[in-house]
Amino acid sequence: MSSLRSSQINRVRTYATTIFGPGFEQAWFTSKFNRGLIPKLEQLAGAHVGPKGKEYAIVPPIFFPDGNAKKLSDVFLNPAIIKVSAIPYQVPTTQRTDTAQVLKVMLLGPMSIITDKKPSGPMPYGIKWGLRRTTAGAIAFAATVVSTLPK
Repeated sequence: MSSLRSSQINRVRTYATTIFGPGFEQAWFTSKFNRGLIPKLEQLAGAHVGPKGKEYAIVPPIFFPDGNAKKLSDVFLNPAIIKVSAIPYQVPTTQRTDTAQVLKVMLLGPMSIITDKKPSGPMPYGIKWGLRRTTAGAIAFAATVVSTLPK
């Protein structure tokens, strides 16, 4: 499972600029890049100087819509993490809503955030596993991956 987890995290890093939109550069998400040099990423990670040096918020702003962590009731509502729906390819187009961008990349492959067409090639994990809804565990994993991206 470790290799699957790391390949999914790498997939999200590769498509981070598509997931998070304009204002983010792909180079920021490469494994060797020092993201501490980018104020925008530091802010999303909730970085601040504490008594022991640089510390990060327990619940980082990136978990909230527009990076605004003022209301805890909005946690995990960042559209890049979660807009819950069924797996898109199993629902008629007229009944679809957006699926979490991070979860789409991990479960349906990177092309799922670029095109609405049924995937070609190997069957994506979400289809293979017969996923029909987003679970709390999937949200937690997606949020964990997202929280490590800016650091």
